Amino acid sequence: MEKPNKTGSININLGLAEDGRPEGWFSNADGELYIKADKKHPGGTIVEVGTWVGRSLSYILPICKSSNSPIYVVDHWTGSGDLTEECKTNDVFGNFINNLKYMGGFEHVKIIRKHSIEAAKTFKDNSISVVLVDASHDYENVKADIDAWWPKLKLCGEMVGHDYIMAYPGIVQAVNERFGGPDETNNSCWRVTKMPNRLTRNQLSIDAEAVLCQVVCQVPGT
Repeated sequence: MEKPNKTGSININLGLAEDGRPEGWFSNADGELYIKADKKHPGGTIVEVGTWVGRSLSYILPICKSSNSPIYVVDHWTGSGDLTEECKTNDVFGNFINNLKYMGGFEHVKIIRKHSIEAAKTFKDNSISVVLVDASHDYENVKADIDAWWPKLKLCGEMVGHDYIMAYPGIVQAVNERFGGPDETNNSCWRVTKMPNRLTRNQLSIDAEAVLCQVVCQVPGT
């Protein structure tokens, strides 16, 4: 399932939106949570799975550049669901490259043009500080993405995702089954922290979670 625009049709705009960021479905409120997660891990490795033409990336790129955090973006840029046919006649990857250059990230961002599961195999376990999972939106693929990338996160690393709303029941189901629900949401963005002994939001408040991460993992406060 792909993301409809406000009219219900498929939004295939690939350039820049009115706010100067690349076109896409990631809102400023979504970006706030993504930025918050990244700020906890200065210098840590960031992986974005499902970058499309770079809108979500635009929120964290300045922070990661200033903290010298490596960024990897993972996408096959051929679309899925309703966007597959559209992508055959639109140079999605080329538009992403243009947007990346516009944002000043071409020299900083490392591009992995693979499917999510294959790309996950190229990373060592416990090596990533933040991973954004925003590729496929159906239950089976979201669950597979979560399970592929979760072992790659460091202790107290952050898994962030998008579209945790009832319009995408597969995402909600996968996140709820895997984690019992997010630790935190903002708009449709969700976050789960990889806690010691697999502790989750059912056992710790967000404040207690932050303290534990500072003590155990030396993650700075926000």
